[in-house]
Amino acid sequence: MWSRSKLEDLPEELAKPLKDADSSVQAYLAGLGFIVKITARDQNYWDNHLLSYLAQDFLESAVSIISLVMEGLQRAAKRELRFIIENSIKLCFVQ
Repeated sequence: MWSRSKLEDLPEELAKPLKDADSSVQAYLAGLGFIVKITARDQNYWDNHLLSYLAQDFLESAVSIISLVMEGLQRAAKRELRFIIENSIKLCFVQ
């Protein structure tokens, strides 16, 4: 059985950057939630807004970043960050 790494088990020089990254991800998730809730008030949101299709993907990518880094999967975490950045830029351009 595969056991998950715990933040308390890591040395302080590794735990502090992970805590900082976690707080950044939490802030991003709070902002994303706010944007989705405010934008969803528009009656045409589900039909016309690209965010309605990408919000779940943004959420999944953001949540996975900390878990991937905790387990030492930096390349996968970079892919998730790249996905968020690229699609955020596309979303801004299209909308």
